[in-house]
Amino acid sequence: MIYTKKIEKNPKSIERELIKIEEERPISIQLIGSDIKALKKSLDYLESYNFDVIDINAGCPSRRA
Repeated sequence: MIYTKKIEKNPKSIERELIKIEEERPISIQLIGSDIKALKKSLDYLESYNFDVIDINAGCPSRRA
């Protein structure tokens, strides 16, 4: 699970978390956040990674999200 605000502030900060092996598919990522602008920026940034699944956690009860 990666917070969209983290990607918005510094996209390169999540590079280590995005290491993937092409042979291991499907590849998914879960995003969490409540700011639509940060979500859009995150999705734009992650587009080049060609994830098979992008899960947007919209139901998390955490106040941080």
